[in-house]
Amino acid sequence: MSPDFRAEIEEIRDKADILNVVNDYVQLKRVGQRYVGLCPFHSEKTPSFSVSPERGFFHCFGCGQGGDVFTFIQLIERVEFPEALRMLAERFGVKLAERSRENAGLADERADINKLCSFAEAFYMKALQSESGKQARAYLTNRGIKAEIAAQFRVGYAPPGSLLYKVLKGKNVTPERMERAGLVIWGQNGYYDRFRERLMFPIRDHRKKVVGFGGRLLGEGVPKYLNSPESVAFSKGRILYGLDSAAESIRQNNRVFVVEGYMDVLALRQFGLNNVVASLGTAFTEYHARLLARYAKQVYLCYDADSAGKAATVRGLQILKQQGLEVHITELPSGEDPDTFVQRYGLDAFLALAEKGPGIIEFQIARVLEGVNMDQPESLAAAVKEALPILGGVTDTIERDLHIQRLGTAVGVSADSIRQQVRSFME
Repeated sequence: MSPDFRAEIEEIRDKADILNVVNDYVQLKRVGQRYVGLCPFHSEKTPSFSVSPERGFFHCFGCGQGGDVFTFIQLIERVEFPEALRMLAERFGVKLAERSRENAGLADERADINKLCSFAEAFYMKALQSESGKQARAYLTNRGIKAEIAAQFRVGYAPPGSLLYKVLKGKNVTPERMERAGLVIWGQNGYYDRFRERLMFPIRDHRKKVVGFGGRLLGEGVPKYLNSPESVAFSKGRILYGLDSAAESIRQNNRVFVVEGYMDVLALRQFGLNNVVASLGTAFTEYHARLLARYAKQVYLCYDADSAGKAATVRGLQILKQQGLEVHITELPSGEDPDTFVQRYGLDAFLALAEKGPGIIEFQIARVLEGVNMDQPESLAAAVKEALPILGGVTDTIERDLHIQRLGTAVGVSADSIRQQVRSFME
């Protein structure tokens, strides 16, 4: 850490109330001069975790973890010191000295985008409750989403025309600032609202800042879903929708359900599943995996049952495995997505489906066999060759042999023949 931040670190130490910070993550009870609770860093039934507000320190007599408020944030959020410093600086209103004019400019632009997106969020929410939002409210009702859940996620409506542009312009916000925030677009006739006649989902980063939006078209046209453009504040490959409000539940359960879209998250939350996030479509990234690894070890991939969803599952599980995470696959019936499934069958049925999902190798081989003509030897041989890297990647010899036997039965080829090809592939 640069010595430039020494003054700011001391200021945070003076301002930060470790009791309030820890209380966001741990239920504490006062015992004398200390506060005790169940340790968030290891499993226990008897409280051994202690916080001393006077000293500004925490300590667990069970696992030995301890330190100041910076150490606590590093451990609980699974971040390095610079990120913990920034998070605490934001919380306690301490301005960090920028190291360069370029960094200062980016920080100011990011803050401005957050400010304008927060204003737009309130604007869209108000529009949802207006006469023009009648169709959007009906859409939510028809999809089984209750008003309470919509309000919890601050869902809104972008009306037709360019009303947001006009309102912001009336508040002396320049079109250039609106454009950087992804709220307007330049066209032949000037600037106009990017989002029009769409159900609006505010997108927050893990710091709970509004960084962009996803808009679902209510009428005819394309695209059906439209996201904010990339900016210094918003990058689709670095955001998981709903993580800001799901983080604590994910941490407590040590598992997270990853779905495709906004409506999947809303529906599952409505039915009581809080540890769920969406990857804003099917593009799951390495950064997403690293982000999830901060909170949980078990990841349940629950993408749609269509071909795009299955392909995304294969990509996602490979990325997650590289991060050392335990991956589970929830295979939905054909034509279903998490939203429609839970609305039709309920949460217990969804969780049961998640628990009995196929293993990773089983799922990958099933994908290889999809569309294979079982009456054509050439097609079967090609499928077996495509499965060789999957089988060769199984390190446990017994497990590998079991998969070889299952594949042989499925394609009508002797297990010995496949076993020999696997050996040749691995040499």
